[in-house]
Amino acid sequence: MAPVPISVFVFVFVFIFFLLDGTIPTLGSNDHSALMSFKSGVSNDPNGALANWGSPNVCNWTGVSCDASRRRVVKLMLRDQKLSGEVSPALGNLSHLNILNLSGNLFAGRVPLELGNLFRLTLLDISSNTFVGRVPAELGNLSSLNTLDLSRNLFTGEVPPELGDLSKLQQLSLGNNLLEGKIPVELTRMSNLSYLNLGENNLSGRIPPAIFCNFSSLQYIDLSSNSLDGEIPTDCPLPNLMFLVLWANNLVGEIPRSLSNSTKLKWLLLESNYLSGELPADMFGGMRNLELLYLSFNYLKSPENNTNLEPFFASLTNCTSLKELGVAGNELAGVIPPIAGRLGPGLTQLHLEYNSIFGAIPANLSNLTNLTALNLSHNLINGSIPPAAIAGMRRLERLYLSDNMLSGEIPPSLGEVPRLGLVDLSRNRLAGGIPAAALSNLTQLRWLVLHHNHLAGVIPPGIAQCVNLQNLDLSHNMLRGKIPDDLSELSGLLYLNLSSNLLEGMIPATIGRMAMLQVLNLSSNRLSGDIPPQIGGCVALEYVNVSGNALEGGLPDAVAALPFLQVLDVSYNGLSGALPPSLGAAASLRRVNFSYNGFSGEVPGDGAFASFPADAFLGDDGLCGGDVYSFGVMILELITGKRPTDVIFHEGLTLHDWVRRHYPHDVAAVVARSWLTDAAAAAAAAAADGAAVGYDVVAELIDVGLACTQHSPPARPTMVEVCHEIALLKEDLAKHGHGGSGGDVVAAATVMAAAAPPSVAMTASERSCSTSDSSFSY
Repeated sequence: MAPVPISVFVFVFVFIFFLLDGTIPTLGSNDHSALMSFKSGVSNDPNGALANWGSPNVCNWTGVSCDASRRRVVKLMLRDQKLSGEVSPALGNLSHLNILNLSGNLFAGRVPLELGNLFRLTLLDISSNTFVGRVPAELGNLSSLNTLDLSRNLFTGEVPPELGDLSKLQQLSLGNNLLEGKIPVELTRMSNLSYLNLGENNLSGRIPPAIFCNFSSLQYIDLSSNSLDGEIPTDCPLPNLMFLVLWANNLVGEIPRSLSNSTKLKWLLLESNYLSGELPADMFGGMRNLELLYLSFNYLKSPENNTNLEPFFASLTNCTSLKELGVAGNELAGVIPPIAGRLGPGLTQLHLEYNSIFGAIPANLSNLTNLTALNLSHNLINGSIPPAAIAGMRRLERLYLSDNMLSGEIPPSLGEVPRLGLVDLSRNRLAGGIPAAALSNLTQLRWLVLHHNHLAGVIPPGIAQCVNLQNLDLSHNMLRGKIPDDLSELSGLLYLNLSSNLLEGMIPATIGRMAMLQVLNLSSNRLSGDIPPQIGGCVALEYVNVSGNALEGGLPDAVAALPFLQVLDVSYNGLSGALPPSLGAAASLRRVNFSYNGFSGEVPGDGAFASFPADAFLGDDGLCGGDVYSFGVMILELITGKRPTDVIFHEGLTLHDWVRRHYPHDVAAVVARSWLTDAAAAAAAAAADGAAVGYDVVAELIDVGLACTQHSPPARPTMVEVCHEIALLKEDLAKHGHGGSGGDVVAAATVMAAAAPPSVAMTASERSCSTSDSSFSY
């Protein structure tokens, strides 16, 4: 054997040196180049994650890990770095890559097809980005892949059948995308799959039975929030299944009895489908690990002709790990059986709302000591609220008993549940007073909803102790007395509705301290005095309704200055004086009602007033002037079937301008269909005698409406002139005897004449000096 030349030893030495240094070009140059291409595709790196990318040794770069022997890149992990840009196809050259995790960033664009070249990849996670386009079929080439997570992106198209070639795959997550089409049966070839998430897409068709029959190792199935139909596959036991999530689909049929074999189940979420049949009474006995059971909003019934709920609740008493139970929205009948009080000690939520359950609330529900949410609303439950049951639920945070037939008084024991944050007892038959002592203890209360009952007495001052209250609705009761001054101490209140009671006295000036209040409804009471100018301190107000009281004085300028006000209703009071001109500058104001007060003076014709309908000023006989604009708006509303508040007018386009775009060359584009029909009928009836009705009437009314709504107030006619013109039109129609043809067209003149404000009613002499020609121009 010939001796080895010394040059060979030198070469090997240099090779090993560079290998250990990580700079040998023949092994690492491709990795370096690929990573630099990736970096060049990143458009924003707010955390500086790639700041050290560029040094000679790629293995020291953030997020990069290398193989110890070959110094090749085997991991690229850059999750939750807020990186944006597009992923470079050059990543497909990282031929030794085992793990690629780019989740929780802002990458966009399409996923490079070249990622399908990474045959050594075991984990690919690009979830929680904004990738678009189709899921690359080339990913089916990743024969070593164990985990594929593409969830929470914007992928479209169908699920690639090629993914079924990933024989080693254990976890597949494509949830929260825009995928459509059917679930490919080829996926069932992945015999090692234990986790499958296709939820929250647009998938349709039936669930392939093989998903239930071929995957003996499957532990997690999430197909929720799709449009899947057909029945849940039956007769295929899934002994290892722990999570079955199928809510919000179009599934039909019964709940498969074979699920009783899945004794390891923790979650069974089937709500919001079209499942039918009886509530299973023999399915859950062996599911001691069951934590969440939701069967709500289906078409399930109870046994014995939908009258007996006891077998179902009895079957759940063995589910000692049960935390949440929901069977709402099934129209279940029967009474809540006392055995319901023996449900698992860890039960935190019980949802029985939107059924037809009747009878009393069992007192032994007090045994559910860990309950945080109890919802029995929208049923037929009667009797009183059992004080002991409520007092025993010391951890209760949300109590929904609304829309039942409960009677009696509100139990003071509510005050013994210190964590209560929401109480909704509305739409019942509760009587008596609001327990003051109970409320003073509920410092965590955020929502108190008691409307539509028969509650009497005064609003308890102790309610001010509910310092975290955000929503207070005591409307539609029989509460008396004054509005407590200390309500103003509820500085975080957003919604206050005391309407339709018997409250009297003045609106407290202290109301101005509620700077966060958005909705104020004090309507239909017996309140008197002025609207306090301090209301201007409620700078967040969007809705104000004080109608149907006995308020006096003027409308404060402070109301007009509210920056976010959208709705203002002060109708049916005794308010007087001029309307604040500053209301015209209220940019957010959409709907007003000043009617049936004693307002006087001229209605401003510009700004927000230009869009207020005429019926907002009814019964205010002292108002004049600006009414001509509102009257014109009313005419155009009647003819077009549109309102100035419609969506098409939200970008500054007015009803007047919209009509002018089409009239007179395209009348049909602006006239409501019913008017066109009536106009045609009137024209046909007039053909015999040549009378100018039908389409001519519509045209004349449009002329009036456009004239009244001209942008320049001096260019508008007076209301006397408008009434004169309407009267002419009415007389002309009557003279030609067309009162019975074209109902809307012919009746319109009468309606509009009647709608004219009394302050501009014409005298007999004014009516007599009429001509047949319109004098309006615009």
